Amino acid sequence: MRKSQSALEFVILTSFMLLAILGFFAITSSKVLESREESDRKVAEDIAKLAYREIEIAKSVNDGYVRVFSMPETINGVDYTISIIDNREIVVNYLNQEYIEFMPSNVTGSISKGTNVLTKNEGSIIIGTDLSTVISLLKMKNTDENIIRFDDSGNVVLKKSLQQNVYNPPTTGNDEFIFKGISGNNLVVLNLNNGDMKIAGTLFQNQGSLNPAGGNNFIVRNSTAKIISYFDGSGNWHMTGTLTENGNP
Repeated sequence: MRKSQSALEFVILTSFMLLAILGFFAITSSKVLESREESDRKVAEDIAKLAYREIEIAKSVNDGYVRVFSMPETINGVDYTISIIDNREIVVNYLNQEYIEFMPSNVTGSISKGTNVLTKNEGSIIIGTDLSTVISLLKMKNTDENIIRFDDSGNVVLKKSLQQNVYNPPTTGNDEFIFKGISGNNLVVLNLNNGDMKIAGTLFQNQGSLNPAGGNNFIVRNSTAKIISYFDGSGNWHMTGTLTENGNP
């Protein structure tokens, strides 16, 4: 009897310990799964916010803004999906974890992995995947006439004249395009009333290819996303084409 009772107690104790161990592993597995799902949700959120930041930048600038940006093909070697639904939501799905970022009312278009093109016109932001939708002519104008024009080959037509090597080009109080350096000094001032332009540096024309260095550059790209003109951090103006002064932009 004692042996049978001891055996029964052993079986009960063993079963209890087994249940406790299984319970521990179940709780641990659940916590690990929750942590993994939360991590995957965070990745989906980061992807959506990467796209949304491009929209936020476009909201803060003037009409005529063009930006070519890329979304990663995979994240940590894992595929994902991204799309715009009803021009209202950026929806990202990563490892079955979905994240939704709501967009402003003035944003339309579609987004995908790889190359995307964002433009702003008349206050509306358009996102697409076709580089041919990038404007091939960039113009700055006042209420009556064009002041400057960049064409697809990098040629530039300026309404009036260009003055080079003007340290901290002065402003006039008129409507102007102003590009400043890191120190806050003016590097480029384009008067949108009369068409005159002053730059702190030198003009370099007919450059075969342009490769801006550093991060303080104002860059103009053409319809194939090639850089055709830029102002650098010293106020130098680089272009693949030529400048025509006193022209008809």
